[in-house]
Amino acid sequence: MKADLSRDTFRKKKHYSSVRMQQGRIQVDADWNEQLDIIGHRTNTETRDVIGPCGAPLASAGFHSVAAVADLSAEDQSREENQHAAPLSGTGDFYISAGRLYVDGSLCENEHIVPYSAQPHLPSPPMVDSAGIYVAYLDVWQRHVTALEDDAIREKALNGVDTATRTQTLWQVRWLRAGDVGDAISCLTDIAAYDTAIAAPTGTLAARVQPGGTPSDPCIVPSSAGYRRLENQLYRVEVHDDGNRGSATFKWSRENGTVVAHWESQDVDQITVSSSGRDTTLGFNSGDWVELIDDERELLKLPGTLVRLLSVSDNVLTLETATATGTISMADFQTHPKVRRWDSAGAIKPGNGNWFDLEDGVQVQLGSGSFRNGDYWLIPARQNTGEVEWPRDESSGDPALRAPAGIEHGYCRLAVMTHDGSSWTEIEDCRPLFPAVTELKQLFYVSGDGQEALPNSELDKALQVGVSNGQHPVAGARVRFTRVDGDGSLLPGSGIEESGSASERIVITGSDGIAECRWRLGAPSGLRTQRVEAVLLDVIDTPRHLPIRFNASLSLAGHVYYDGDHCAPLASADTVQAAIDTLAQQAAISAWQGDGQGAEPGTPLPHPLQVVISNACGPIANAEVSFQPDANGLVATTLAGLAGATPGAEITVITNANGVAEVFWQLDPDTSLPCQRLR
Repeated sequence: MKADLSRDTFRKKKHYSSVRMQQGRIQVDADWNEQLDIIGHRTNTETRDVIGPCGAPLASAGFHSVAAVADLSAEDQSREENQHAAPLSGTGDFYISAGRLYVDGSLCENEHIVPYSAQPHLPSPPMVDSAGIYVAYLDVWQRHVTALEDDAIREKALNGVDTATRTQTLWQVRWLRAGDVGDAISCLTDIAAYDTAIAAPTGTLAARVQPGGTPSDPCIVPSSAGYRRLENQLYRVEVHDDGNRGSATFKWSRENGTVVAHWESQDVDQITVSSSGRDTTLGFNSGDWVELIDDERELLKLPGTLVRLLSVSDNVLTLETATATGTISMADFQTHPKVRRWDSAGAIKPGNGNWFDLEDGVQVQLGSGSFRNGDYWLIPARQNTGEVEWPRDESSGDPALRAPAGIEHGYCRLAVMTHDGSSWTEIEDCRPLFPAVTELKQLFYVSGDGQEALPNSELDKALQVGVSNGQHPVAGARVRFTRVDGDGSLLPGSGIEESGSASERIVITGSDGIAECRWRLGAPSGLRTQRVEAVLLDVIDTPRHLPIRFNASLSLAGHVYYDGDHCAPLASADTVQAAIDTLAQQAAISAWQGDGQGAEPGTPLPHPLQVVISNACGPIANAEVSFQPDANGLVATTLAGLAGATPGAEITVITNANGVAEVFWQLDPDTSLPCQRLR
């Protein structure tokens, strides 16, 4: 941050938990700022450990990317902050819903649903204008804000005196093309372009003071050795143009870039600023290099225009236009334009890996890797020690190559979006969502599923579910058991019931977190499997968890396997029921009456002969029964019919409703047959 700081002392490896003030001691900015950094580190680390790299709370999740407000859930649409949305600006635009989301421990808030094109911290964002699959993601970083960017920071009663500054959590929704329509790309797909876009810069920098030569007199310190200025300074080395060690450019300031003023007006090459500085040391002077910049360029991660001052007269700065690295027109700096002094001679390239002189004995060295605009290093230089405060490499003892002090960016993948060239056709939400810690009660299956019993019989085991918060059982939770299928009955279990009926019971969990009820199955009624559902209820009977379902089977012969391979008559039966039915349908014939009668040869028996056809299920009607007499006997269905019967002929009779077949029998006239039979 470009604040008037003495130094930045927070080092997380020291594991300091607080800063303690002492009575009668000097108060310095670094102590107060370190305390804030300690708290911020703790808060961000704790949040990241609990939530993960990024996530949104279920109850107030924000940053949902949708093509239309109607694509939000009904609950999200009902929220006031997601209503009265501004219109989209084109077919490549989309909405960003209101709410909260955490990225790398930082809280990101969007107070009202907003089109991507009108988001607050990314001016004139690029629009999707061709078919493809795109990844929308959130870029989050901490921005330093002074009274130049937010006038409300300034205390007007102090008549313009500067006070404290602010850091702002700034979020930007960005997108990149991930592939063509039809490619198999989802939220879980590794996307090389995305990995490249979010990769942190790898460039490093080391700092030291200029070492002296070996003097002839050990009591004499070489005049060129160490830090030689009379003031204590906080040097800032900042990347101006992106690139690697050989192509990136840098600028530096001995005042941490704090010599800055509001750009108020322009007359050709003369610009008027709000102040030319407190004095010649902390102000603008002829020959200084300044940067013309505004909020838009900072938000877009673009460098400003570096230009040298030709002269300074009060608050009017005359630019040496030939030295400008870009536009100097105030019309191109619309949002909080400002002029910042740098102490380097414009943008420099220190970049071959050798030590590079800044000034008065302060030297820097670049490591290999990539460098990103806006990233910076802070180098405190102290007059009384003649040294800069910079860590040493633990193995070599040389000045350590360090990653930038900032700006740190965090990222969260929001959505994978498919565009057909004219509209969004599919948007997959990638946001990880989490419940509040007070909503982590879970309902678990314990026992009782998958049992079997006879119809209208009670299951052997009770139906049991458990409620816990983490590993701890929850007593007093309300669980509702509901009969879903069949006409069985729910019966009280061993616990406490709030209410109960045959179809529904509300049970209170005990100290072990268990709720139970018993279940008597109903009649088959076409259903072999019957079901009961258990849900966790809140105090107003709203289900708070996915249901748990218990299934039970009726013990029916038609669903028990039968192996008929060893019994030919039952080979076609594959269930016990089919085998029983086959056996039960085996017909049997038995004499009912008329057997054992006597008569003269050639005369009818006095009573008709009757047989019964039946099986295990009872008499069989309409069965065919054949009757055939021995020799020349006669049979007929009526006594009168014997006169026309053919001797020895077989006749067929159909059984009546009682399974009875009846015939009359006239014996053979042959007197030599003492006994005659009818088959």
